[in-house]
Amino acid sequence: VEANETQFKDPHIENLYKWLRDRHRPDKCERKPMETFVYWSSYHRLRIFGKNVFRCLENSDYGTHYQYLVPIDERPAVLKKIHDDPFSGHRGVDKNFEKLKLRFYWPNYRKDTANYILGCEICASIKAPKAYTRQPIVPIKAYKLFELITWDILGPLQVPDNFLVSWDVLVVGYCATLDIGRCLSCRGGSNVTPHSPRSPPRHI
Repeated sequence: VEANETQFKDPHIENLYKWLRDRHRPDKCERKPMETFVYWSSYHRLRIFGKNVFRCLENSDYGTHYQYLVPIDERPAVLKKIHDDPFSGHRGVDKNFEKLKLRFYWPNYRKDTANYILGCEICASIKAPKAYTRQPIVPIKAYKLFELITWDILGPLQVPDNFLVSWDVLVVGYCATLDIGRCLSCRGGSNVTPHSPRSPPRHI
């Protein structure tokens, strides 16, 4: 994105340019539209170079530099260049914003940067979510006897009395009012003993 007269297609920047050119800022400004109010509030940090308006930013790491005020129509192209460029590597919000603010400015530009990255399909496909949710434990519902059957296997387990290898197989059938469970304990592969579970199963 090059600095040129397309800035004046943005009515908020056009008003700001007139204030700076005439060296006179209005005494009062309504909060809406928001962008005009932001430019009015930061009037002392804005400068004209040639036919374009820049914002002066003082940074302890980079010193003083000037940010080009990006008109509304050009902002998607700027974000695309900063984030999607092959040399940018689809980085996160903080790194992209640090790169952006060295050259460009517009009101709420950090929020727009975050929203753009959240909507990036490439980032969403390769990056894990920041927050993980745990679903609540709820009962399994079935309305006919043995409509739903589940099973699980535990083993091999060491049995203290005869030191044989043991496997426990839990088979559960569900119905609307009753959970019917049978646990088959197989020790050493020689016998199978059925018994009922101590508590009704829950779905995790």
